[in-house]
Amino acid sequence: ITISEFVPPESLDLMYAGGGKSYYLLPDGPVATRPYAVLCRAMQQAGRHALARAVIRGREQLVLLRPLERLLALSVLAYDRQIVAPEAFHDQLPAGEVQDEELKLAHTLIEASTAETFDYSGYRDTHHERLEQLIEAKLAGTEPVVAPKVGEPPLAGSLIEALRESIVRLAPETEARPKTNGRSRRNTSGK
Repeated sequence: ITISEFVPPESLDLMYAGGGKSYYLLPDGPVATRPYAVLCRAMQQAGRHALARAVIRGREQLVLLRPLERLLALSVLAYDRQIVAPEAFHDQLPAGEVQDEELKLAHTLIEASTAETFDYSGYRDTHHERLEQLIEAKLAGTEPVVAPKVGEPPLAGSLIEALRESIVRLAPETEARPKTNGRSRRNTSGK
């Protein structure tokens, strides 16, 4: 791993990390333990991540190193040529008018659905869980239960009506949520 430069975390565009693999790095023997700890702590104190190059499976990759507690994490990044610039889609994007009421309702929905922090444990890989259930059923010699097909959801009469319906569906959750700074926040922990 060869570090090229250190950057503030907020300067990185998540588009470059999409689909990449992440790994935890450990010191390579006793001699590397101290430099590893110094680098990790210095990056934490400086509030910086490192851009580097690493050879992974025989191929040089652009990677991001970041401190996580006492560990360094490595995430493989995409090169600039692998990312399509947003401007490439501007001619395909229809010009849409935004009404003030739609925008106000959208802001209300966003506020009602906003979480203070993101909790990964609140999200499950349901595809993987269903696949495991299917395999277990096959191994047990039972016929797996197949979920019935669900029809298309009905189209809302208008965007304003769809936004209002979404806000109404969130209302019971919002009333039960603790207030923070006078605003309700959504708990995504699943607890």
